[in-house]
Parts: sequence; structure tokens; C-alpha cells
Amino acid sequence: MQRITADKRMLARRFRRGMATYEGAAVVQSEMAAALVADLLSASATDRFEHVLELGCGTGLLTGRLVDHCRLSCLVLNDLVAESGESVQRVLRRKPGVMATFVPGDMETIDLPDDQDLVISNAVLQWAADPPSLLRRMTRLLRTGGVLALASFGPANLLELSAVAGLSLHYPSLAQWHASLAGDYEVLSGRETLRTLWFPSAGAVLRHLKETGVNALATQPWPPAKIMRFCRTYETTFGRQAEVPLTYNPVFIIARKHHDGGGRR
Repeated sequence: MQRITADKRMLARRFRRGMATYEGAAVVQSEMAAALVADLLSASATDRFEHVLELGCGTGLLTGRLVDHCRLSCLVLNDLVAESGESVQRVLRRKPGVMATFVPGDMETIDLPDDQDLVISNAVLQWAADPPSLLRRMTRLLRTGGVLALASFGPANLLELSAVAGLSLHYPSLAQWHASLAGDYEVLSGRETLRTLWFPSAGAVLRHLKETGVNALATQPWPPAKIMRFCRTYETTFGRQAEVPLTYNPVFIIARKHHDGGGRR
């Protein structure tokens, strides 16, 4: 199995091309956004977060849930794709009282505001080049007592794709998340699920991946012969009653920062 790190420029191009189709195809990511906000409200026992930073806002799936279900004053939205700013503006019109700022750029390197009450992200952290460094950065951006709310993916994510193509991002387990957060956080909630989507063919799986930007796993476009081999192997290995599966492994973490950890108090 080849563990890969995404090329950020290629990632931005492919997500930019997929913006028009993303929300229709991103069934699991939409479900994750809803579940993350539900976990946040339950575990933190509040719906008020004055200063909020969302990393990887994309087309606004999570942003919409936040503004609909939480009381926010100042919302900073970040995404690698600058055009995402236009998409989230449409979402924000539902709550004109929220003061929102869009900051385009790489979440791992761009200047972002600190002293946040909530740092939140959905289906984005798997693209980080240096996940431990990004977690330390998010810790610095939170005030003491602030909440970290993350929805990402576990080791079983896209297991069929990994088995056939031999490619995968690094997907930490729930236990690894707990270990990474120990010391800086009290974990309020942590859980994982499996969600399987079914498609009529392996070609439909590839179209789904393209429409959700996950085709950024491949560093180069596949030639037709490779696509045919992939589809044949995928359908032979995983086909069941004229359908093929694609498994997602969502992981949800809600944690409260309980000491400085390098940020402002």
C-alpha cells in the first residue's frame, strides 16, 4: 500500500473543477457535517460560540449547519480554493447577523486568527501534508477552554479503492486521535462509523470520486487501459448482485482545550 501526500496545487484544481457537482455527490460528507454539529451541541452542552474558525469550508456544507444550529458572532472561513468564498456567501445570507470573513489559502501555512472559541473542520484533515503540525497549530489558535470539533476518516476509509489501486491517504484511527489529543485536551466525545455507498459499476465509483474531489489521490491522470483494468478488478473483487460498494469510515472528535498549549489565554 502506497501512503501518499496530496499535491496541494493539484488538489485545488480538482476541487475547483468539482465545485458544481460536489454537493450532489458528497452524500457522506453532508451526513458528516450534520453529525459533527449534533455531536458538538451534545458534548459541549452549549450552542453559543462567539469566535469560530472553520477549516476547509468548501461549498458550505458544514457552514450551513453551523449558522442554522449555533449562535455565532464572528466566523472565519478558510479554504484552499479561493472560489469557495462565493459559495459560502450564499449560505451566510441565511444568517445576516453573523460577521463572517473568508480567508483563502492552505490551512497549514496561511495566517489565521487565534483566541478562537471553536475550531471546526469536516472531511478535510486527511489532505494535510503534516497532520501532527496542523493539530498543534489548531491548538495554538484555540483559547483555553475552547472546543475542537473534527470530522475526518479512519483506516477503513475507501478500503475498496485502496485494495485495488494500492493508494491511500493516512487515516488515523480513533485511538490514535485520542493519543494525539492527550495532554492538551479533554476529549468530550469520540466515535466512528462505517457508511457504504453502492454503485452500478466501478466506472460510477470513479465518477463519484471525481465529483467529490477524491480523484486527487492519483498524482497523474490514468490512461484508458489502466482505468479498464481497475474497473475489471474492482467489479470482480467486490461486485455483488450487479452493484459495487465504496466504504467510508467517518471519525468524529469533540475535545476541549484545558491548558495553554502555546496559544493565548
